[in-house]
Amino acid sequence: MPRNALEIGRKRWILVVCAWTIVGVLFTVEAVVVAKVDGRHVNWVVFGALELIYWNVWAAFTPLVIALAKRFSLTGPGLTPHIAVHALASFLMAPLASITEFSLVNGLFGSVLISFDHPEIAASIVLRIHSDSF
Repeated sequence: MPRNALEIGRKRWILVVCAWTIVGVLFTVEAVVVAKVDGRHVNWVVFGALELIYWNVWAAFTPLVIALAKRFSLTGPGLTPHIAVHALASFLMAPLASITEFSLVNGLFGSVLISFDHPEIAASIVLRIHSDSF
């Protein structure tokens, strides 16, 4: 592969990570605004880190999603089996993403969430991480 093609590929994946990070920042802002409207204490670091973990796990899965989309196109002949492949991949990837997110959160923030000033917020964050993919 020519050096130029490698640079284009690397730039493309940097843009993918940046795009998912922007989504994570937007969801962090949403979570903080909702918490403030509810009158709760907001820890930007915890909220931001949890959201960025959640969304960047999906950034890590993006190559698989793109490869599936290229290999099993949802246009043209063979549509029914391709839909089945995409459905099966979705049913496998969503729990895998949740397990990955939960493991990262527990590994990085387990002690922070246990000693959190407001355990109901910590519980709601962990529950949200679980419920988003199931």
